[in-house]
Amino acid sequence: MTEKTTNVEHIRRLTDEDYAQLEKAIPGYGGPVVLQGTTELQAGYMLGVQAVLAKLREGYVVRSS
Repeated sequence: MTEKTTNVEHIRRLTDEDYAQLEKAIPGYGGPVVLQGTTELQAGYMLGVQAVLAKLREGYVVRSS
């Protein structure tokens, strides 16, 4: 007898509060800060973090009314 499997996909939307808590937990909270001693690698990392946060805001955060 063959068992039938079902794939279930769960999508979690973040509330404004969830997102704010996540953003505060990331180093460089408040946006990237580039100083004279910042390396190219550090600047690239900060820009990457901001890109991911932007995608989360655009598609995974549910705005409270």
